[in-house]
Amino acid sequence: MARAERWLLDEVADVSASDDLAEQWPLAARELTLVLPPTIAAVRAALHPGHSAGEVALTAIDEMEAGFRHWKANDLHALSVVLRRPIRRMEIALRQCVQPGTRPG
Repeated sequence: MARAERWLLDEVADVSASDDLAEQWPLAARELTLVLPPTIAAVRAALHPGHSAGEVALTAIDEMEAGFRHWKANDLHALSVVLRRPIRRMEIALRQCVQPGTRPG
């Protein structure tokens, strides 16, 4: 999980210096608002011990994936492609944390 978060931060730092991507940031930011809240909820639930945490995490991961798929379908800009990679890795890691043995789909 920490590795995926680090990749996201590294990707943002790398592309933030690129002037040719400046106009793509507003669209990417709008789409991120669909993905980040369920991502945070999934991380909290996956790392919180409790009998219903797995169910809560799976629901949040499903919401995260739905937001991710919406973003992927609606924004094909280079910036968004770069930003989606570590978020997708994070989604896979969360799902495997909650459901060991799960394969990426």
